[in-house]
Amino acid sequence: MNDYILISIAVVTLVICVANWRIGFLLCIVVGCLQDPIRKIVPGEPVYLTSAILIYVGATCLGAYLAGRRFSLRPVHAWNSSLKNPLLLFMALVVIQSVVTFIRFGNPILASIGFLAYVTPIPGILLGYHFARREQETYKLIKVYLALNVIMLLGVYLSYFGYDWQILSSVGEELFVYNLEKGALLLRSGFFRAPEVAAWHAGTSICLLVVMFMTIKRHLMLKLITGSLILFFWGALLFTGRRKFIMEIMIFLCVYGTLLLFVRKKVSKTLRTSFLLAIAVGVTMVGYVTFAPDALRDEIDPYYERGATVGADATDRASLMTSESFNYILARNGPWGSGAGTGSQGAQYFGGGTDIVGGAAEGGLGKIVAELGLPGIGLILWLAFGLARYFWAIIREVKQVDFERASLTFGFIAMLVANAFVFVTAHQIFGDLFVLTLLGFFVGIVMAVPRMIPILTPAPVRRSVIFQRRLDWRAPDRKREA
Repeated sequence: MNDYILISIAVVTLVICVANWRIGFLLCIVVGCLQDPIRKIVPGEPVYLTSAILIYVGATCLGAYLAGRRFSLRPVHAWNSSLKNPLLLFMALVVIQSVVTFIRFGNPILASIGFLAYVTPIPGILLGYHFARREQETYKLIKVYLALNVIMLLGVYLSYFGYDWQILSSVGEELFVYNLEKGALLLRSGFFRAPEVAAWHAGTSICLLVVMFMTIKRHLMLKLITGSLILFFWGALLFTGRRKFIMEIMIFLCVYGTLLLFVRKKVSKTLRTSFLLAIAVGVTMVGYVTFAPDALRDEIDPYYERGATVGADATDRASLMTSESFNYILARNGPWGSGAGTGSQGAQYFGGGTDIVGGAAEGGLGKIVAELGLPGIGLILWLAFGLARYFWAIIREVKQVDFERASLTFGFIAMLVANAFVFVTAHQIFGDLFVLTLLGFFVGIVMAVPRMIPILTPAPVRRSVIFQRRLDWRAPDRKREA
C-alpha cells in the first residue's frame, strides 16, 4: 500500500475520532483488526504497526474529553470502592517496576512494554464505561466486531483452500503441529498476524454470538444464522490449532449458564432460548455432515482431533504453569522480580523474554511473579478479588431490573472470567494491545451497567433501595446526554 494513501487515511480517521468520539470508539475496533493485515503488506513487517490501536484510543479519549467527558475512575469507585486500594497500589508497583527495568537494563523500550502491558486496559475501561449508556451502544460494538471478524477469519479458510497470499501468512516463521496420520499441520492465522491472535478472536466471536442470541429480540434472521456463524468461527478456531481457546469457550458457557440460571424467575426462558440455539447449531452440523465432501472432512478431522484433547490436558497444564513453575521462576528472578516488561510478549525483540526471566514464566501468574515479584502476585490477587466483589454487586442488582440487560451483562462477565483462566495458563495473547483494549472495553461496559438509562417497560420494574441510591450519582451524565 502506498505510504501517502496510508498516512492520509490515518489522518482522516484520527480527525473523525476527535470530532465524534462515539464513532471513534467503533473505529478503534476497525483499526485493531486492520493493523495486522496492514503490517503484513508493509515492507519489513514493522512491529510498531501493532501499536496503532493506542493512537486511536488516545484520539478517541481526546474527543470524548473535548465533548465534556471527564476521564476519572472516581464514579466507578463511588458505586463500589472494592477496587480503589488494590488498583492504586498495583499501578504504583507497575510504575516502580518499569523504572527498575529502565535502570537495570538501560532499555526504555523494554520498560515501555512492561508499562503498557499492565496499563493499556485502563483507557479502554474508561471509554467502554462512557460509551455504554444503553444496550444499543453495546450491540453496535458487538455487531461491528463480529462483522469484521467474519472477514478477518475468512482468511483462515482461504489459506486452507490453497490461496498463497502474503497477507494470509503469519508474521515471522510459520507454525506447525504434527499428527500421526497427516504429518505436519500448518497453523493458520488468516488476515491476523499469528494463529494465537486469530484463535482468540474466533473464540471471542463465538462467545459474543451466544450472548447476542440470548439477548436480542425481534431479530429472527440473526437468530437463524447464528448456528452457521458459530460453526464458521469454530472451524476457523480449529484451523489455528490453538486449543486453549476451546477451553475458554467451555468455561464461558459454564459460567454464563450458571449466571443465567441465577435469574430464577426466568429459568424457563433461559432453557428455551438455549434449546433454540442448540437446534440452530445442530441443524448446521447435520448439514455439514450430510453435504460436506468426504475429502474435506478427512482434511478437517486432524484439526478436530487435536482440539478434542484440550479437556484431558487442561488440568495438567494449569498445574504446570502455576504451582510447579513458581520455584523455578523465583530462583531465576528473585522475590522482587526482574522488572516490568522483562517477560512480556514482544520483549524478546528487545533483549527481554526467556533470556532474562527464563522459560518457566509462560503462565500469566508466573509472568507476574517473574516481573513484579511476590508483591506483584499478592496485589494482582487482591485486585482480582476486588473485581470479583465489584461484579458480584452488579450481578445482584441487575438481575432485578431486566432479563435482557442481565443476560448481556452476564455474557461479558463470563467472557472476562474465561479469559482470566486462559491468562493463568498462557499470557502471550494478553500482550497484544488490541486484545488488552478490547478486554478494557468489556470491563468498562460491565461497570457502566448501573448507570445505563433505565429500560422503559409497561409495568414498573422493581428496584432495590441500594440500586436506586447507587444510581443517584449518574444524574449529571444524564443531563449532559439529554
